[in-house]
Amino acid sequence: MLEILFSEFYKNPIGQSIGFLAYILTAIALSQKNDVKLRLLMAIAASIWSIHFFLIGAFTAGIMVAIIAIRTSITVFTIKSSTNTKINLTIFFILVN
Repeated sequence: MLEILFSEFYKNPIGQSIGFLAYILTAIALSQKNDVKLRLLMAIAASIWSIHFFLIGAFTAGIMVAIIAIRTSITVFTIKSSTNTKINLTIFFILVN
């Protein structure tokens, strides 16, 4: 089992190291009590995950996580918006995904 893990790491150490960084940042983000900090750290983590996926050659996953990063970044700035804005953004996000 460990041979499989280490063989994947040695194939692309930079991409896998960035993935580990994204994993740690995601764990830190999920421990936040402040909603704005949570969303901001999740947006940064999603951006790093996207880079990780592009570096290991998983382009579809990279694009999907990039969309998630953009979506999460938008929610950071619209957290105190009106209800109509939130409903419109929800419909937009559903259509994009």
